[in-house]
Amino acid sequence: MKAPPPRDAHDAWQRVRARLRAELGDAAFASWLAPLVLIGIEDGAVRLGAPTRFLSDWVASRYAHRIAALWALEGGGIRSAHIVTAAGPDTAAGPDTAAGPDTAAGPDAAAAAGRTEAEAPPERPAAGPSEDELAELGSPLNGRFTFREFIVGKSNEFAHAAARRVAEAERLPFNPLYLHGGVGLGKTHLMHAIAWCIRERTPARKVLYLSAERFMYHFVRAVRYKDTMAFKEQFRSVDVLMVDDVQFICDKDSTQEEFFHTFNALVDHNRQVV
Repeated sequence: MKAPPPRDAHDAWQRVRARLRAELGDAAFASWLAPLVLIGIEDGAVRLGAPTRFLSDWVASRYAHRIAALWALEGGGIRSAHIVTAAGPDTAAGPDTAAGPDTAAGPDAAAAAGRTEAEAPPERPAAGPSEDELAELGSPLNGRFTFREFIVGKSNEFAHAAARRVAEAERLPFNPLYLHGGVGLGKTHLMHAIAWCIRERTPARKVLYLSAERFMYHFVRAVRYKDTMAFKEQFRSVDVLMVDDVQFICDKDSTQEEFFHTFNALVDHNRQVV
């Protein structure tokens, strides 16, 4: 750093992080601020790095002013905070604390519960379904349902942001991602957009999108033909499982039980569930 503050910069950053966590709560902090790393301080501006362009833009527009205000309390004449797209061991100027438990909620909410940011990339299965098998298992994706076509408003901006985080992150930001809201607010659009984005960015990942009704169809068929082992292997060997209209399996006890077993198996192996 060309102009370090009077106190140690890394210690100051940890105190600022602690205040941000106390103000925003574990959920928002872990989702948006925990990935930031300290790059340096120069001319009264602190520079922080975010792992993706989307995350840096989001933090800059919503939290940069507060970060600067809290850092100013640490001394050193800090007047502003700049969030840039740069992260990793080479750009981090010091150690970062681990993220806490992650949840997200809001109107047309994206609620992400139960997991901290992954310490390692998702485990890859030895062999997953082929593209033809995925097409047969899943439901078709609508080519118009992409992030570019999604209209962001007050009712869905948090859900949109959480969906973008899941789609663009190299490591799981939170798992599962749960989208909830009224009819016509864009839940299915966001699910399709996540699938398209992951397929474009990391084509090797096995992404399976289907309705809960289709999940139940495959399960009932597997039970009828006594082929439940093949069913388990197919659904538990994908990298990303996306189930739409999950309320459809309410009161269907055997399907619910199998879904939860599948859910737990995927999450335990560090694979994304939406």
